[in-house]
Amino acid sequence: MKKGFTLVEMVAVILIMFLISITVIPSILNQVNNKKEEMSETSLLLIKTATNKYLESKPTTYSKTSGNIYYITLNDVVESGELSSPIKDVKTGNEIALTTKIKATVNEYNDYELCLVGIENSCE
Repeated sequence: MKKGFTLVEMVAVILIMFLISITVIPSILNQVNNKKEEMSETSLLLIKTATNKYLESKPTTYSKTSGNIYYITLNDVVESGELSSPIKDVKTGNEIALTTKIKATVNEYNDYELCLVGIENSCE
């Protein structure tokens, strides 16, 4: 009697492995995309926190009067030391240009509402 597997047994094992992989791989890819989304939100929060610290450190230049609107660049925040360069968009892997503008609007509570101009879903 020969030792080994028959062709039918080999095909069955390969078919079972294929079926397992097509059910598992989409969920793994979904988890990776969710983590990228979370990382992107974290990066955005980091940029906004650094920008807020930058604005708070210059009260005479950026007074907190309700309705005031200021535009600064990421480069301003980097040069102040509040943020380090390069800044990457985790979703795309591309570097965010330091010329990207940040719109800071002082709301009725005298807090800054920050929005990266041209970056989707970046407004608070």
